[in-house]
Amino acid sequence: MNSSRKMWTDLISLQPQVVEGSNGISIEAKISDIAMHLLSKIPIISLETGTYDLSVIRSKLLANNKNLGNSSLSPCQVVLLQELDRWNIMCICIVRSLQLLLDSISGSIGMSDNIESVSHALYNGIVPEEWARHAPPTKMRLASWTKHLSARHEQYESWISGTGDPRTMWLGGLHVPESYLTALVQKTCQKRGWPLDRSTVYSYVTNIMEESQLPPLSKEAQNDEDGCFIRWLYLEGAGWDKEKGHLVRQDPKCLVTELPLLRVVPVERSKMKKSKNTFRTPVYTTTDRRNAAGAGMVFEADMAVVDHSSHWILQGVALLLNLSD
Repeated sequence: MNSSRKMWTDLISLQPQVVEGSNGISIEAKISDIAMHLLSKIPIISLETGTYDLSVIRSKLLANNKNLGNSSLSPCQVVLLQELDRWNIMCICIVRSLQLLLDSISGSIGMSDNIESVSHALYNGIVPEEWARHAPPTKMRLASWTKHLSARHEQYESWISGTGDPRTMWLGGLHVPESYLTALVQKTCQKRGWPLDRSTVYSYVTNIMEESQLPPLSKEAQNDEDGCFIRWLYLEGAGWDKEKGHLVRQDPKCLVTELPLLRVVPVERSKMKKSKNTFRTPVYTTTDRRNAAGAGMVFEADMAVVDHSSHWILQGVALLLNLSD
């Protein structure tokens, strides 16, 4: 699959540098239109600040916590500030490179190697390498990646405007999804008095597909609830029986299945029971799964099975945070 995708990308890069049409639109005009469209999609205050003023966000979070009786940031809120900092760096990089590209097209400045690589990437519909270095790993093309960017911004906005930590989380929209799971464990350990090094996460698949289907909670129940629900997970190598709640064989010509909400709950290792009817399913960031260095794996989710776990290992069953085009 990766070889086919690379070959297709190489073929696209060899296409003529003029858009065929009645007027024969030049490559510069097309790239300029793409750059202007992308600039309108990137929310940013300034090139010095980025999208979010972290000092303002931090003060807002502390004020909300003070109203709830807390004087410090929760572990999940610390992760939020780290995420916003990385988001700011990425947005500044994107906007600065687009502005330099537009200036070079207009003739105000010369075309450097970095600007030229961004120009070719935009024309071929792929994410420039300079942007990808500051963004979460992805195998998406530029159009899908732009939608992904907007969805990430919406999640950050909802997180900031909400009271307390979010009940559901899209891990695929985070720069470092592992840090959020670690923060969930830290938060529960602080509340329950558990030792951090003897705690982990347990998960199970619910029968709920959308966040709007979750039953409402009172304020007291929200304070007592540990963990969160993970949305937008994709199952590869197997199917999921929603009625019986366990892994099944894939349907023909169905390579990926969207999973219902996954409930993640911090637990003490000593109280976590191992079951032969549970398969520890690896969760990866992209369809590349993980590289030779082991990077790319986020955690292992517990999924109910009927067949022996070795069957699903041979099937290469895994969960993905993000799909490729």
